[in-house]
Amino acid sequence: MKKSRLYLFFFSTVLVLTVLSSCKPGEGGAGSITGQVLFTDTSLTIMLDTADSAHVFISYGEDSPVSADDEVYADEDGMFTFKPLKKGDYYISVEFYHPLIQKEYRGGMMVTLTKDENRIIEYIECE
Repeated sequence: MKKSRLYLFFFSTVLVLTVLSSCKPGEGGAGSITGQVLFTDTSLTIMLDTADSAHVFISYGEDSPVSADDEVYADEDGMFTFKPLKKGDYYISVEFYHPLIQKEYRGGMMVTLTKDENRIIEYIECE
C-alpha cells in the first residue's frame, strides 16, 4: 500500500511539474517571432533605415529584462527570427552600432504570443 501511494505521489508530482513548465514562455513551442530592425536619427534626418547586423535579444516573460534568454544578429535587411517559442510574453530588445555615424542605437518592445503562432513585427525602431 505504501509503495502504491509513493508511486502515485511521484507520478502526480511529475505530471504537475510538466504541466506547469509547459505554461511558461520560452523555447519548445510551435510559435515564432519575426521582425525587422530599423533605426532613425532625427538629428541627421535619417528616417527608418535598415539596421543590418543589429544585435537582437529576447527575454522570456519579462517586460523589463535584466538579461537575455537568447540572441541573434539581424541579416543585411535587418530581419531576425526567434523560434520555436511557446505562447507567452516576450521582450525583444535591440542594439545597433552604425560604423559610419559612430553612434549606438537601442530599442525594444513587448510581444505576446497567444498560441503557437508565427508573429510578424513590422519593425522595431532604434533611436
